[in-house]
Amino acid sequence: MECLLYLTLYPTSADIPNNVSVNLVPFKTIHLYIKFEGNIMLQIINLLGNVVVFIPIGLFALSLMRRVTLLIIFIIGLGSTLFIEFMQLILSITGIISRSFDVDDLILNTLGVLIGYIIGVIGKKLTLLKAATVR
Repeated sequence: MECLLYLTLYPTSADIPNNVSVNLVPFKTIHLYIKFEGNIMLQIINLLGNVVVFIPIGLFALSLMRRVTLLIIFIIGLGSTLFIEFMQLILSITGIISRSFDVDDLILNTLGVLIGYIIGVIGKKLTLLKAATVR
């Protein structure tokens, strides 16, 4: 969890801007990164990184909660990423950090939480299947 907070709320090395960047158009930033013809690592970090870093939340929620559904995981994913995006917005407005509020981050981060949940469900089923065949 500390790593996630570091990646999302720690001040960047860039100078603190006088204006705050906000994207409320779904898939706008994702589309820009897909069409970007520069450094492929920038694309990977910004697209895949936003998904991968949130996978553990889906795994942890599945292992920590007794009864969990895809809807509950979706709400957890959206809620946690919305919290982080709003914190980035507030801290950027106050000049503490230099980050942006981007609806595409909400989409990618929530997708990561859902993927973590799906991986966990598959892992549990495989474990139960393996245990049943060992008997």
